[in-house]
Amino acid sequence: MRGHYFAIATIAVGEIVQTVFINWDWVGGARGLFVPMKRPDSFLHFQFHESKQHYYFIALGLLILAFGLTRLLERSRAGYYFRAIREDPEAAASLGINVTLYKQVAMGISAGLTALGGTFYAQYILFIDPESVLALSLSILICLVAVLGGVGTLWGPLLGALVLVPLSEGTRVFLGGGGKAVDLLIYGALIVVLSVVQPGGLMALVRRIGGRTA
Repeated sequence: MRGHYFAIATIAVGEIVQTVFINWDWVGGARGLFVPMKRPDSFLHFQFHESKQHYYFIALGLLILAFGLTRLLERSRAGYYFRAIREDPEAAASLGINVTLYKQVAMGISAGLTALGGTFYAQYILFIDPESVLALSLSILICLVAVLGGVGTLWGPLLGALVLVPLSEGTRVFLGGGGKAVDLLIYGALIVVLSVVQPGGLMALVRRIGGRTA
């Protein structure tokens, strides 16, 4: 599958997985699971109760790992294959690229990095449940971060996260209590406006401004 069909199928699979985990008692079901806390502070146990500073450096390390891997992929043969498949799968296949294989590779890399982030989240919060980690809204937020910043760019997702996450939290805090979902309207309207005015995301806007000043 490709295009809109692939996106719809991905959302459907996510909803199915969430439903399965909600009804699966072995993994806690809808109640979720608590991470055992009776362990000394160490990187081996991945828990730090006396100070949260270590979590900052772990998160920074994960960010550097993701950026380094993305940078390597950009300059590798697989990276060129990914871009060719994105632009025109039929043309890429006609040149001998195994489209299905490299799509699976891309999904595997993405899933691996997401799993690292999820593991970090579980160890930091010490609790995990289907509603917090398998919700459709979280999947949409992850996609919107890349779309807002600029799909296919190195710094786009980081720039999108720097704008989107504070905007989401700020509108939710200041307007969510008594705004009757006004925060969601503002949040969605800004994304729509940016998508119409600058489909390439914030990175395309930054490059345009940089080209004018140069």
